[in-house]
Amino acid sequence: MKPIVKKALAAVAAKEIYERIQEAREPRRPSFFVRLFKVGLVAAVLGGAYYAYKNGLFGGQKDRYGTDTYDGSLSYQGPREDLGEQISEQTEPVGRPTT
Repeated sequence: MKPIVKKALAAVAAKEIYERIQEAREPRRPSFFVRLFKVGLVAAVLGGAYYAYKNGLFGGQKDRYGTDTYDGSLSYQGPREDLGEQISEQTEPVGRPTT
């Protein structure tokens, strides 16, 4: 091979190496779909957390308002609207029957 051809091939190889190094040093922006995926992932996590918070899936909330209503209890008798009248009309105390 002639020396001029060797020098030309070495110059082309050196130029390729230099371009690859410069390209590697340049910060590249991620593609549109990668950026969109990151934003979508963050939005999905925040949306899921908001949904769970609104539906009371976090912690010790008993119902939507954070209070226990005792609806499933056997001793629950429903709302008492006439409570003021019944306080004065107490029934007999529970215990030994009187004869």
